[in-house]
Amino acid sequence: LEVIFRNAKRLRKLTENILDVTRIESKMLKLSKEPVNLHNLLQSIVKDYQTEIIKENRTEQVRLSYHPTVNGNPANIVVEADISRLIQIISNLLNNALRFSRKVGGSIEVTLTENTEGNNKFAVVNVIDSGEGIDPRIQANLFTMFSTNSYDGTGLGLYLCKNLVEAQGGRIWARNNPRGKGAVFGFDLRIVNGS
Repeated sequence: LEVIFRNAKRLRKLTENILDVTRIESKMLKLSKEPVNLHNLLQSIVKDYQTEIIKENRTEQVRLSYHPTVNGNPANIVVEADISRLIQIISNLLNNALRFSRKVGGSIEVTLTENTEGNNKFAVVNVIDSGEGIDPRIQANLFTMFSTNSYDGTGLGLYLCKNLVEAQGGRIWARNNPRGKGAVFGFDLRIVNGS
């Protein structure tokens, strides 16, 4: 029964991803932007994932933590975004980090920082894992459709993340972890309040 349930969830997610790709390709993607407290959202998502990791009995293999390192109060970081799409982006990045970190164990760290460029301030979210790192053979095409070296991934997640971030005026990136093994996937969005 658990196997059937797990595979039904995978099929539903795949169907939703294919529908999103179709919307993006046909320029029919609609966003419902509103002010979003990014710190509170990240705390909530990370807590949900930590609970899931405990349920799956994987606490010894993977540790997940959240570290906001902003100037002042991180609760003041508000961005204009579609909250459901923002959850989709963060969840996608966390799912990838978990997939590759579970194979080798280690940690996943979600960070929230801020960056100033000219008169604009940007909220910067990074998901840093200690997994296998990015395969150099697919690095250049990482955010294109069907780019994957995983047997259980479709190669649609990062393509969707890129398009969803850019549709909300942000930027997305990926690189191997400069502090050791693993990868860093991150994105930024403009801060709309005067934090």
